[in-house]
Amino acid sequence: MPIPSSDIWLNMIVRIVVFTRFKIAAYALNHSCMATNPPKGDGHRNGAVRDRSQVYNPQNDKWTKRDLNNGQFMDQKANGTPFKGVRKEK
Repeated sequence: MPIPSSDIWLNMIVRIVVFTRFKIAAYALNHSCMATNPPKGDGHRNGAVRDRSQVYNPQNDKWTKRDLNNGQFMDQKANGTPFKGVRKEK
């Protein structure tokens, strides 16, 4: 039995890679549902906090949380890390 040339091997490898990627993409299309964070009802937040933002104050090196409805400052972090789940203002 003759040994196939390198072009044939390369063609076979390319077909396998393309087929595998197609199968993964087809699986993703057929099973595209919203991701969830189970278990439900355990007291943790899913997604970002609404109607709030945070801004960095370079004078005291702290993050300040602000209400978007009336613009009032609500809270300030004691350490220099930002609030979790609250969007940052630019």
